[in-house]
Amino acid sequence: MSQSPNKLDIITAKITSWIGSTSSLVTHTVIFIGVMLAPFFGFTLEYVLLVLTTIVSLEAIYLSIFIQYTVNRHSETLQDVAEDIEDVAEDVEEVTKNVEEISEDVVELSEDVEDISEDVDVISSSHRQIIETPISDYDKLTNTLRGLLAEVERIRSQQAPPKS
Repeated sequence: MSQSPNKLDIITAKITSWIGSTSSLVTHTVIFIGVMLAPFFGFTLEYVLLVLTTIVSLEAIYLSIFIQYTVNRHSETLQDVAEDIEDVAEDVEEVTKNVEEISEDVVELSEDVEDISEDVDVISSSHRQIIETPISDYDKLTNTLRGLLAEVERIRSQQAPPKS
């Protein structure tokens, strides 16, 4: 990750930004026009060309330095962006795994709901049979059970040991 900028970095960034601006273009144009007009104000042409060549050479050197500075800053920024993209890719991979797990859970829940639905259908069918059974059938069943109980009592009484 890049460090926080110091004062020199801030100044350099501002100069670099200004060099690429419209005001820089206007300023350079005015200076070059002024230098070209200098011979009309008493300066010798050789002196003007010497100063102009020196200034343009120095400016070219500084421009190349500023260009390299900007390339270096962009390179750092791109490295930071690449790291951020890697982090996002890892997060997306985790989210994808979570979505797959949730999808599996949904399938399992869907199967459970189907099973419960089948159970409800079976229970509902059983209750429907009970509800639809006529009362006379219940009376017959009750009488049959009473008869069986009486028969069991009779058999018990016959097998009971004599009381002494």
